[in-house]
Amino acid sequence: MVMIAASYLALFREMGLSAATIQKEDLTDAQTNSMFWINAVIGCLLTALTVAIAPVLSALYHEPKVAPLAIWIAICFALGGLSVQHRALLRRHLRFGALAAVDILRPVVSVTVGIGMALSGAGVWSLVGMHIAGWSAETVGLWLACPWRPGRPALAEGTRKMVSFGGYLTGFNLLNYFARNADKILIGRLCGATPLGLYAKAYELLVMPLWLINTPMSSVAIPTLSKLQSDPVRYRRAFGKAMMVITYMTTPITVVLAVLSMEIISLLLGDQWLDSVRIFRVLAVVALGQPVAGATGWVFVSLGRGRRMFLWALISVPCYVASFAIGIHWGVMGVAVAYAICEQALRWPLLLFAYHGTPIRIRDLIAACWRPFGLSLVGGLVMIAVRAGLLIHTTAGPVMRITLVVASAMLFSAVVLLISQAFRRDVRELVDYRHCLGGTR
Repeated sequence: MVMIAASYLALFREMGLSAATIQKEDLTDAQTNSMFWINAVIGCLLTALTVAIAPVLSALYHEPKVAPLAIWIAICFALGGLSVQHRALLRRHLRFGALAAVDILRPVVSVTVGIGMALSGAGVWSLVGMHIAGWSAETVGLWLACPWRPGRPALAEGTRKMVSFGGYLTGFNLLNYFARNADKILIGRLCGATPLGLYAKAYELLVMPLWLINTPMSSVAIPTLSKLQSDPVRYRRAFGKAMMVITYMTTPITVVLAVLSMEIISLLLGDQWLDSVRIFRVLAVVALGQPVAGATGWVFVSLGRGRRMFLWALISVPCYVASFAIGIHWGVMGVAVAYAICEQALRWPLLLFAYHGTPIRIRDLIAACWRPFGLSLVGGLVMIAVRAGLLIHTTAGPVMRITLVVASAMLFSAVVLLISQAFRRDVRELVDYRHCLGGTR
């Protein structure tokens, strides 16, 4: 109950200022100092706001325990505000080893404290302890990993432009957050809990593996491209290699999940969730294009085009919401199909809008992505044929079907690698991760 409100307020925690620090080509220490104090103030304001609305949340849920929980959870906003710029500086300087260490430290401390409190009988307060301990560990870890220290509060020259850039990014994130949840709101409101559960679980199973890849890729790509914004040739080359990497990593996963959706859902969730298979396969059409669409954010942010990114949200979000509103007349499948159609309809306008006036051209994107897309789609046809043969001629269970179908795809890929020098060159670049992203530090 508390985290629903806290998760929404968390969208305002950074106000896009970490991205502004990463993107700024000629960042000064004074500007970083200004960004730090702005983030610190924002964290304190969000803490105060959460404390203020705590009684309202209790009244809304008719649960008196919500207010004290919300008040203590509010501490996390103040803690988080103290480390935004330290994380941004580590990303700016591509210190991903230090970031990984902090990102491991946080859950270790968080889970240890949470389990310890739960075993001692703290009940729901163990969840509060988890959050506070986790944020505390992250803040301390980032301060230890990043040697930069803030000075006295001051507003440096150029700060207003960075704040404006961050504001546009925050506006985009708010609109995007609404668009990404409008489908679930409509399904829950008009179709009920069971259809919403089927849709949400299908969406979660499909998106989670992609998110685990896209998030660290973006963490590397944006600061790398930001460093090259004054060198169009190297920027174009780095973007193309990054797109090749992310397409090779995500497209095969999406195809495997789509082809084996029945087996995967049966194995992970049980046969009672098989009604979500059709939804899963429709949403896979959306997922296939997500890396390409998501990478436009790399261009918007790395080139400081926050206003243009926000304008795209103003154009696209009403389209998504309208498509959901139309699709809901045919139930949960109608929403999924409407989502897929809207996503495809907006794909090329988004690319043209994002790349206009930048070093990137559509042909650069096609050159980077056609081999991974082609390999994945042809491999998907191989998997469909193998799976159909197994269903007709054997009684193999879900685990055996998954194993044999994936093995057939891997065998097909191995044959392609043996006969194609271009694919072998791609594999070498995939292995050399830094080289794929332009080799800049």
